[in-house]
Amino acid sequence: MANQKKKLYLYLARRDKKGLKIISIFPHAEGTDFPPTRVQDIQNLNLPSTIEPNVSKAVHDNRMMWEPWIEAASSYQDLKASLKARGYSNLPIHSMPMHTNAPAKSVVAKGEAEKPTNLHVINKNKKAYKSMTRKRKD
Repeated sequence: MANQKKKLYLYLARRDKKGLKIISIFPHAEGTDFPPTRVQDIQNLNLPSTIEPNVSKAVHDNRMMWEPWIEAASSYQDLKASLKARGYSNLPIHSMPMHTNAPAKSVVAKGEAEKPTNLHVINKNKKAYKSMTRKRKD
């Protein structure tokens, strides 16, 4: 595992240590150690201009209960272990970031068309739901 490249995880951690939201994952330069650090200003990170406004908005919108952190880890499992050691709970199972650095690849196989979901067609055969109405006082 010593030859695994580390990644920088930018995440929002709840102030009461009961949750985590991963904002983005970046490649990390080899040979340098990056301990868990609270981010004071997002502009100091020199993020790509394509995601910096989204990251700043996410941090601003969640500023009351969440605070931004950055940490290097070789895998998401190592990051989870570090967070658990620091007392965090309710950690997400996956490392799916809120904002990606590169455009997402399609998960649909070539030649397979996506099926549209049309709720009107699905509920067409069901009877309309009637709710109880209140009697007006005159």
